[in-house]
Amino acid sequence: MSHGSDGAARSLQRSLRAAVDLWSILLAGKWLVFGSMAVCTLLAVALAYLLPVKYRAETLLKPARSESNVMSQLGLAGGLASLAGLNLPVDDRSAEGRAVLESKEFSMDFVRNEHLLPVLFAEQWDSAAGHWRSSNPKKIPTELDAYRLLRDRVRTVSQDLQTRMVLLSIEWTDADLAASWANKMVAMLNERMRKDAIDRSSRNLEFLRKEYEDTNVAPLRDAIARLMETELQTSMLASVQQDYAFRVIDRAVVPNRRISPNRTLIAASGLLLGFALGVLIAIARSAPR
Repeated sequence: MSHGSDGAARSLQRSLRAAVDLWSILLAGKWLVFGSMAVCTLLAVALAYLLPVKYRAETLLKPARSESNVMSQLGLAGGLASLAGLNLPVDDRSAEGRAVLESKEFSMDFVRNEHLLPVLFAEQWDSAAGHWRSSNPKKIPTELDAYRLLRDRVRTVSQDLQTRMVLLSIEWTDADLAASWANKMVAMLNERMRKDAIDRSSRNLEFLRKEYEDTNVAPLRDAIARLMETELQTSMLASVQQDYAFRVIDRAVVPNRRISPNRTLIAASGLLLGFALGVLIAIARSAPR
């Protein structure tokens, strides 16, 4: 028992001696440590002010719902529609809306409509001359490059699985543009899906009219007539329903607080890094040679 106590005491003594030695090293090299902390902190603060400021604009969306459940109303007509390959409306369009919103085609169309290439790639654009700084076609940004930038660094789409609310976030260096893009994306998405629904209904109606004229079986004619009525209803609803995919619950407003860079955190990290670096240098200088 005494041997264990003696070992613990010796271990404690060695730890205290090491702590005293370290404290002596730090006292001897205190100006080195303070200098390292000051330099690293100043560099961190300079970096924090050199990094581009970013803002986040958010708009909250609720999935739009159709006015009726077509499949439950049609019965036999629903089976006939499946055999005919028709695209009937569904109650919830949020899945399709999210897919379209994040798609390459939609993103590239949005960039094209809003003339965003010079904005997204401002460092490569000569605003005074009105053309790209490089004449090499391989170095000139394309709409596909803009899509990748939007996907990776600008646009975020998330959905709450319980409330099914969708949050569209836009992060950009200009607060006004961030809010404008968020609202315009939702408006463009609703308009595109609304027009697509009208076009689909028109094609379906054309097909159904032909089938109705070529069919003599009374039950099938009745089923086709109900399908035609449903397609007409879908077309009329899409024509008047502006918020076709998503209904805006909370529009994006111009943010007045930046989300990055976090200058306080960067400065604190620089301070800690400078302290650690100063301690390492002080220990290295005091080591026997």
